[in-house]
Amino acid sequence: MTSWVMYLTIINLIVIIAGAIGGYLAYRAAFSRAKDEITERVTGLLKTENEVLQRRVKTVEGRLRLLINWFAKQGVVIEFDGESLTIRDTKNGVTSVHQSETQPRESEKEV
Repeated sequence: MTSWVMYLTIINLIVIIAGAIGGYLAYRAAFSRAKDEITERVTGLLKTENEVLQRRVKTVEGRLRLLINWFAKQGVVIEFDGESLTIRDTKNGVTSVHQSETQPRESEKEV
């Protein structure tokens, strides 16, 4: 009789260990699947946001071109050269040069 009890105890121990290993493997698989789904969602959202921002940039560039052309018709020439902006009034002979800020503004600084 002892032999049957010993065999059943060993089988019970093997089943418990196999269940723990199976549970761990199932947890890892579920975690990996969830991570992949989240990554795909975030990637899709970032692509969509990027497309929206590109359309906004094109809209703003178009409006900026309209303004530059309108100023040119009024005798004001606007030129962008790297980090500087030059504005020349051809009617009055006035030239203004503005350098872009290389340091962030107070509102743009990280906390």
